[in-house]
Amino acid sequence: MKRLRALRTYAELSCRANLRLILFSMAAFVILMGCLPNANAAEPKQSQGYGEIRGKVTDAVSDSSLAGAAVRIEGSGVVTTTDLHGDYTLKGVPPGKRTILVSLAGYRTTKTTLKVEPEQSENEEISLSPAGNITSTMSAQEIQAFPETNAASAIGRMPGISIQRNSGEAYQVTIRGIQPQYNEVAIDNVPLASEGTNRAVDLSMINPYMLQSIEVYKTLTPDMNADAIGGYVNMELKKAPKRFHTDLMWQSGYVQKNDTYGNYSALASASDRFFGNKLGVSALFNAENYGTNSDNMTASYNTPGNGVQVNTVSLDRHIETRQRYGADLVLDYRLPHGSLRSVDMFSRLNSNAQDYTESLDYSALSIVPGYSGGHSTQDLALNTLDWSDNFGGFKVHMQAANTYSLKASPHSSYGTFLTGGIREAAPVNVPPEDLVSLIDYYQTRNTYKDYVLGMGLTSASYRENDQQLRGDIKVPLRISPEVSGYFKIGGMVRYNYRINALDSAFASGFGILPSTNSGVEENGTPSGAASGGVTTTNFMSSDPKLYAPFLDNRFGAIYWLPDAGAVTSDVNYLNTHNPETLPIFGSTFQTFWTNGPAEWDSNRWKYIERYYAAYLMVNLNVLGNLNFVGGLRYEDDLSSFAAFGVPIQAAPVYPVSSRETHVFVLPVLQARYVINRWLDVRGTFAETVRRPAYQETSPGYFVAAYPYQVTGGNPNLRPPRSYNEDIDLDFHNNRLGILSIDGFYKTITHFDYPVSYELLKTLPPGLIAEGFDTLGSFVNPNVYAGTIFNTYMNSSQNAYLRGVSFDYQTKLWYLPRPWNGLLLGINYTLMSSTAQYPIIATETIPNPPNPRAATMTLLDSSRTLRLLYQPNDVMNAYVGYVFEGFSARVSFLLQGNTLSYIGSNPEQDGYTSDYFRIDAEVTQELPWKGFEVYLEGENLTGAPDISAQNSIGALTAEQYYGFNTYIGIRYSL
Repeated sequence: MKRLRALRTYAELSCRANLRLILFSMAAFVILMGCLPNANAAEPKQSQGYGEIRGKVTDAVSDSSLAGAAVRIEGSGVVTTTDLHGDYTLKGVPPGKRTILVSLAGYRTTKTTLKVEPEQSENEEISLSPAGNITSTMSAQEIQAFPETNAASAIGRMPGISIQRNSGEAYQVTIRGIQPQYNEVAIDNVPLASEGTNRAVDLSMINPYMLQSIEVYKTLTPDMNADAIGGYVNMELKKAPKRFHTDLMWQSGYVQKNDTYGNYSALASASDRFFGNKLGVSALFNAENYGTNSDNMTASYNTPGNGVQVNTVSLDRHIETRQRYGADLVLDYRLPHGSLRSVDMFSRLNSNAQDYTESLDYSALSIVPGYSGGHSTQDLALNTLDWSDNFGGFKVHMQAANTYSLKASPHSSYGTFLTGGIREAAPVNVPPEDLVSLIDYYQTRNTYKDYVLGMGLTSASYRENDQQLRGDIKVPLRISPEVSGYFKIGGMVRYNYRINALDSAFASGFGILPSTNSGVEENGTPSGAASGGVTTTNFMSSDPKLYAPFLDNRFGAIYWLPDAGAVTSDVNYLNTHNPETLPIFGSTFQTFWTNGPAEWDSNRWKYIERYYAAYLMVNLNVLGNLNFVGGLRYEDDLSSFAAFGVPIQAAPVYPVSSRETHVFVLPVLQARYVINRWLDVRGTFAETVRRPAYQETSPGYFVAAYPYQVTGGNPNLRPPRSYNEDIDLDFHNNRLGILSIDGFYKTITHFDYPVSYELLKTLPPGLIAEGFDTLGSFVNPNVYAGTIFNTYMNSSQNAYLRGVSFDYQTKLWYLPRPWNGLLLGINYTLMSSTAQYPIIATETIPNPPNPRAATMTLLDSSRTLRLLYQPNDVMNAYVGYVFEGFSARVSFLLQGNTLSYIGSNPEQDGYTSDYFRIDAEVTQELPWKGFEVYLEGENLTGAPDISAQNSIGALTAEQYYGFNTYIGIRYSL
């Protein structure tokens, strides 16, 4: 252990030294570049037929000029920077209606629209509001330049972001290697309600056409919620421009895995301003229908001591159709010295899913077909009222908001069966695809070849309602002509109410005798078989599509799958009649329809969170090229949890509850220095936290028999806390484009992980880490020594994450036609991390004089690995071309392998493989004003998601969902 700790300490110091070496090299590069002549001194001659935009960028609070601000034409790659007086000139601007996007470290990105005439010069003055963050921004035009199906896929193209997919559709994002539940997601700076029990937000609910822009904050300021270890995603909804505007869009496409054409997406929006441009109204509606079929394989392994042995292989043919509907209404009213803004947004996702599975059990030598399916509904809603005004130089801001989420599966049926067999156990160190010869669907193992193992019904719902009230006062400061800025004081109150329910009813362990008669009928009696049995053939599906080759038959062809209608019909009958016994299955195989408190309450809980925050922040500009942001944020979080303890199935349940309070004082310090008009450097230090997932802190527990296991939360979990260090370089040049380089280092304390270990009657003092429970917490006598306890705990060791990323975008506008339409962009992030995972095993201590007196104890065999779902590297790149009314873009996404599963030993750890995909979009304006057609292709190479076991590289999971193509038409006025 001493050697392990020494190696860990050396690795930590070595990684810190490497990061500091990178940062030192970057700093040296800054000094060197600062000594060179101004790179903008020689600008190319204005291209024929193009326009020009000139202007000044100033601070919205102090009205001082801002040097080093990046000014670009949205979606074109034309870019420049402001000089030391805040002046800028954009050359080579395509004529027509253009949007200017202005960004600067320490300020919120701002955009404005104007019309550019050929070979004419326009003037536009722009003011920026201070922010002080390291931020990645994507505008609406950039979002629509890629084939994005939802907000998650759009965010996944930004630096340091990796995507988590569900049946091929992006739905959550990992920021700098930090899992989705450790990040904050907001719309118009209002944190959204989560879609489930782990605090993560499902971004597939957000249509990308709703969005005006997406901002990903890698560092936070004191006026932002600190409940984000990885980052903070904020999406701005579209608001009304100066004149009437409308967008209409329709697309339809082909989905390879569904082998169908007919997926569609439709959108209509309109906006205008009234009463002398004081009142703005923007409304949008969208509707989509699309399939997300996939073929999935999962495998588990044993480690018998002489290698790795396949335990089970499960083949899943997933069939799903999704419908997504959304609408938003944005109202804004301009006051004489401020504004009123109201945002209402609603999104619903309906899903009809069916899973046809076949599990090959190489331990029990059996084949277990199964079916599960049902309908689910998911809702996400947001309502806000925002007011800001100026009173004698003081800016006051107030915001009231409500967010709501619902996820419900009211009726999901399932059935599992037994048929055929496996000839022998899998040999060691042989991957699943090489075991096909051991499968025998016609093997007669005993008298009863075919069985129904179980049928059941589940009903699940999760609801979250969140009310927020925040306010702040911003006071301008002018200490001297060289030092000015503002200080800001504010606070927030938040009340969050969550309810989770999961009801289940089932019958298990009953057999089906071979027979040629029909299956279970509604009168509850056998259909004539003398034995009182029915055959599994009556539950067999006859749909030939279900038996089509599965993953190229690499894991064996599928011969038997259940019929969805037969399973659902019988489950409904059993649930309606709710019999004590099921004589229809014969006297030898009687069973019970289990439907009692243990099934109703084991996953039923209520969680209430009361959150209070206050902060003080100072933002100072010194000599026009140095900016400081600093302050403190105070957070007080009080949570109460009500759940149930289920001592054992069919026994009475007991209400249990817990209350926890966590208080934090979190400092933030940031600095930005503008070296010259094309280069600036930023450094930040900030502390952030993240509350554990809801189910992790639940006081509820459930005791299951055969084998005995206890599953429960840990109310004493401490929120993980992160100490974040960043340094960033930004280069801006009208000819070369924009280049950002960012180095980051995170130290995370009290990271929480799932653990499993055996409960023992007694433990010698000092032999178990703090936080582990023993049998004393579970007083029910049915919990025996040796029962496996599944729970969560904080790691006693810090986790570390470090990395460096760069982002480069340019347009070669200065080249002669037609080459001046070329666009290039690439971002790349390289990461590494270390984290200790608590893995506890049992150890027998023999007593040679009395062998029967041998004792069991717990042995800490924790291992140091990287963070879960942290890729080694992430890259996004694109090559595009714009010429008059034509544009095309091909994009490439590379996501490095991640640690996806932690086993009890290294041989059982799972890792995803590198993921690489290609997308493309082509757009052509039509001769009619405002009309354009486009063609999109997603995942053109049909890249699957693959995970593998570490030691011999055998697959642990594979998900294949193919490619999608769409053709559509847009109208914009």
